[in-house]
Amino acid sequence: MSRTMNTTGMTMNKTMNAKTNLKITENMTQQEAFEYRNKLWHIKREREIRRAKMFIALGLSVAVILFSIIIGGFVKDINASETGRVYHKCYTNITVEKGDTLWAIATKYTDGSNAAVRKCVDEIKEINDLGFYDAICSGDRLIIPYYVCE
Repeated sequence: MSRTMNTTGMTMNKTMNAKTNLKITENMTQQEAFEYRNKLWHIKREREIRRAKMFIALGLSVAVILFSIIIGGFVKDINASETGRVYHKCYTNITVEKGDTLWAIATKYTDGSNAAVRKCVDEIKEINDLGFYDAICSGDRLIIPYYVCE
């Protein structure tokens, strides 16, 4: 809705802003019309600032993700070159024998350190859907993860 009118020697457009419910009316003074336009300008400026902040945040997020990917690959290459070893994860099936425990099985398929064995036990539980309990019986078939050096 737009109509041109002359109020106190000034030409104005009669407009309605749905977001702010502001409009220039015929009985508005020059000062009120100025304040109205000023308020609309500030609303527009706030939107532009908000949009700019979103683009900056998005750009920084993308930069951090790319940086993490690049550095992660670099660190992985350094670790592989330092030790000269690259490990690949493999899986095998076993049948549980009488007296076997998850800890004993995991010890066979790791280097024997407590951290590696604990991680292996957790993986065995997750892969075989054992849940919280370590209950295994002789004759059970389990999938066991292990690592081989390239």
